[in-house]
Amino acid sequence: MVCHRFSILKTRNQNTLPFSAPSKKREPAASSTMSKPFQPCTDTGSSDPGVARAAAIPTRALSRTQDQMPTLGLGMWKVPNDVTAQCVVDAISAGWRHFDCACDYGNEIEVGEGLRQAIASGVVCRQDLWITSKLWNTYHSPEHVRIACQKTLDDLGLDYLDLYLIHFPIALKYVPIEERYPPEWVHDPSGPNPRMEFASVSCGLFSTFYSDLKVFSTALFLFFFSS
Repeated sequence: MVCHRFSILKTRNQNTLPFSAPSKKREPAASSTMSKPFQPCTDTGSSDPGVARAAAIPTRALSRTQDQMPTLGLGMWKVPNDVTAQCVVDAISAGWRHFDCACDYGNEIEVGEGLRQAIASGVVCRQDLWITSKLWNTYHSPEHVRIACQKTLDDLGLDYLDLYLIHFPIALKYVPIEERYPPEWVHDPSGPNPRMEFASVSCGLFSTFYSDLKVFSTALFLFFFSS
């Protein structure tokens, strides 16, 4: 689920203020949402096998910004911390350009180190890459979203994300970053009764959804019992 209430710090085609309200939605191109082949900004030559593989990966335009997202991405979940950086470097050399990260994966610092090494070596530049990350369940309150996103940016060593998602539509009680990070699912693992503790978060998106669901359910109930 995309976090629409807070926009990404920057897009490829336009600059936006941090977490500004989304601009008016632009309709996707009538012909197709598939983009032209990937064009690297680094002059590595067509003989580079990684660039050739990257060029073969199709992209899809996001409807609001028209940014081109590679349709294949390398997920960083379960990648051990001690090999994450080298994994990212090797993946970029092999042609991967989209990396799927998250606070909960616990390895964004190492992902950032791999990105830094690859960019410093000249294999790619930042514009060649598509970096996705995710908002964890304990940061759903509006006042915590900026904090969580900035922590991810700092760990990755980036000044913007290409896509920021809500990891799960489950709001958990807030855990301060300095207390435990990533906070994971259990609110107090060392407590006498470790368990998830849910939070009541007001969000217009969810309120609208549940309101519509309630109206639909009532209409369905009346239909069946009036038949």
